[in-house]
Amino acid sequence: MQMIAAVLALMLALLPAGRAQAFVHACTEPVYLTYFGLTVEPQPCTELGRAEVVSAPGRSTMRLMHLTGIPPGRDLTGFLAAFEQLSVALGPAFDGIATARPARHVTLLLAPEALVDPLDGEIQAAATGMIGQECTVVIYKVSTTARTEDLMFTLAHELFHCAQYATWLPQMADGVDEWWSESSAEYFAHLALPGYNTRSGWFGAFDRNALTQSLPQMSYENVVFFLWLATEGGPEAVGSFLGAMRLGDQTAVLRSLVTPEAWTRFIEAWNDGRIQLPGGFPLAAPVATLTDHRFSGPMTVSLPTQAFAIPRWGLIFPEGKRFSLTLDPADAPPDVRMREDGTSGWAPPPATVNTCDGEKTHLIFAATTEGNASASLDVDTDDDSSGEDSSGGACCLVGAWSPTQETLDGFATTAMQIGAGPLAAAGAGMSCAYASGGWVLTFDEAGTGTLDYQANTSTCSVSGAGGGTMRFEESRSGVIGFDWQVVAEGAGMATYTENTLAWSIEIHIGPMVQNQGGPDAGPSIRSNGFAFTCEADSLAIRGLYGVSTAEATYLRFAD
Repeated sequence: MQMIAAVLALMLALLPAGRAQAFVHACTEPVYLTYFGLTVEPQPCTELGRAEVVSAPGRSTMRLMHLTGIPPGRDLTGFLAAFEQLSVALGPAFDGIATARPARHVTLLLAPEALVDPLDGEIQAAATGMIGQECTVVIYKVSTTARTEDLMFTLAHELFHCAQYATWLPQMADGVDEWWSESSAEYFAHLALPGYNTRSGWFGAFDRNALTQSLPQMSYENVVFFLWLATEGGPEAVGSFLGAMRLGDQTAVLRSLVTPEAWTRFIEAWNDGRIQLPGGFPLAAPVATLTDHRFSGPMTVSLPTQAFAIPRWGLIFPEGKRFSLTLDPADAPPDVRMREDGTSGWAPPPATVNTCDGEKTHLIFAATTEGNASASLDVDTDDDSSGEDSSGGACCLVGAWSPTQETLDGFATTAMQIGAGPLAAAGAGMSCAYASGGWVLTFDEAGTGTLDYQANTSTCSVSGAGGGTMRFEESRSGVIGFDWQVVAEGAGMATYTENTLAWSIEIHIGPMVQNQGGPDAGPSIRSNGFAFTCEADSLAIRGLYGVSTAEATYLRFAD
C-alpha cells in the first residue's frame, strides 16, 4: 500500500501545475506576502513546481514559488528533485504518526534572507501560519552553500508544523506549546528521512539542558523524549501523545500522560543508549553531569531535582576502600537510581561500594514528576590505611579465612586453661588437644561476616590422683553472623546479627558415657570492637566473639 501511495504521489508531483488543485491565494493579493514574514509590496510570484503528499490521515498539495522580480539565485535542479522525493517520503511518515492531518494546501516561498524579518537568520525555513486551509512556509538562504539535504530535513520539520496547525491549532494558541511542537516536528523529520542527521546538535543540547531544566522549559532538544516514545511504542505512540495535548499548565498535562515509572524508564533508557532513531540508528548515551564527586573521606551529596528534569552526578570511588552509602530522602523524595559505569543495572543506591579490586565510577540521577524534590546521599568509608607499617584495612579483610593449626590447638587448650588450675590443686591433671573439624571466618565486601563452626571438636582427658580417668569431647557447629566495618587502622567494629551456634559434650567415665549439649548463649553485647593485623594471605584477629583463643591466626582460602 505504501509503495502504491508513493508512486501516486510522484506521478502527481510531476503533473503540470494547472491540473493540480487550485490554490485560493496569490502573491498579488494585499497582505498575502506578510503571512510569510516578508515586508514587501504585493507582487507576482513564479511557481516552480508542485508535489502531492498522499497519506491515510489526508492529502496535501504543496506548491513551490519565488517572487518573480527576485530570482532564487541558485540552480534549483537538485532542490526540485529532492522536493519531489520528500513529498513521497512524507506520506508513510504521516501514516506512522496517524493522528496528524497534513495541511490541505501548503505554499513554500523561496525568499532572499534580506527580506525575512524578524525571523532568525540561522533558520532555513519557517512555517508562519495558516490562511484558512493553506499553510504558509518561507524558505530562505537558498543562495548560500547550505546543502539541499539540510533544507529537505528542515522542510520536513516545517511541514509537520503545518500538520500541527491543521490538527491541533487550539492547543498551540497560547504560545506554551513549543516544548512539544518543536521537538515532535524534529522527530517527524527524522521519521521522514531516516538515516539523515543522526548527529543532530539537539541531542547534545538535551544532554546539557535537561540537567537543570524540565521538559516544558525546553524546546527542540526534547526530540530525545519523542524518540524514546517511538522506541517503546512506534510512531503511533508519538501520535497518541500529541493527540492528548491541551491548553493549561503544561507540567500538569505532561504529568497526566507520563507516570513516575515511565519517566524513570525513559531516563534509564537514555542513559544506557537504548533509544533509537528511525531506521534503527542508536542515539548516543549522554555524557554531561552536574558535578563529579570523588570520595576520599566521608561526604554528603545533595540530590535536588524538579519535575521532568534529569539532574545527574558522577560518583568516583577511589581504589582500595569499602564505602557505606545511606540515602536520606526528604518528605517528598525523588526516585534516586544509581549504576556503575559500563553496566545497565539501575537500582536505588547500594548499601556498600567495594573498590578493593580497583577504582569504580557510578552515575546517579534523581527523578520526579511532582514539583521540587530532594534527597541526600551520605557516603562514609572505612579507614583503609596502607603502607609499610600498616595493619591492613577493610579490603585486606574481605575474603574467607581458615584457622592455622596453632589456632586450632589454642582453641582446644582454652578449657584446660580454665580448669587445669583447680584440678591441679585437687591433685588431678588435665590435657586437651584438637581432634577434628574447624571453622571458617568470612568477611564479605557488603560489610557482613560469618564465623561458621563446622563440627570443630576438641578432646580433653582428666586423670585423678588415684589413677582414675575421665575423657570428654566437645564439638561446636553453627554460625555467628555479624556486620562489620573498619573504624581505624587495625581496629574494627562488629555488630552481631545471628547466632545458630550449638555445642555438644560426650563424657566418658570408665565404661559410662554421658551426653550433654545445647545452644551457645552467643555474645553478651550487641556489638564490640576487634583488633586485627592483616596481610595478603595472613590474618591475626582478637576481640571478635568466638575467635578469642590462645592463638588467633588465619590463612586466606584460595579463590
